Amino acid sequence: MPIFKHNEVFPGSSETSAILRSIDWTKTPLGAVDGWPQSLRTSISICLNSAFAILVWWGPELAMLYNDAYVPVISSKHPRALGARGREIFPEVWTRLVRC
Repeated sequence: MPIFKHNEVFPGSSETSAILRSIDWTKTPLGAVDGWPQSLRTSISICLNSAFAILVWWGPELAMLYNDAYVPVISSKHPRALGARGREIFPEVWTRLVRC
């Protein structure tokens, strides 16, 4: 399996890209970056290179990844929401979200 450098998976010089590069992904629902599928790495690249607010929910735990434009949307939950389970970040609405 290839070994990916975090600056390849999380491109750019934005605040969110830097935070994503600093996370120990082995302690998140997504696991080590080396084990991420190409589709997730591509989704993150699109997200981080977009000027529009983008949130990516991924995996059975619906882990959260987003870009700088999404920071005002998530507000005070940033940066702890990066890589976190959706239900941990949005407990107040989670039961309504998962029914959709």
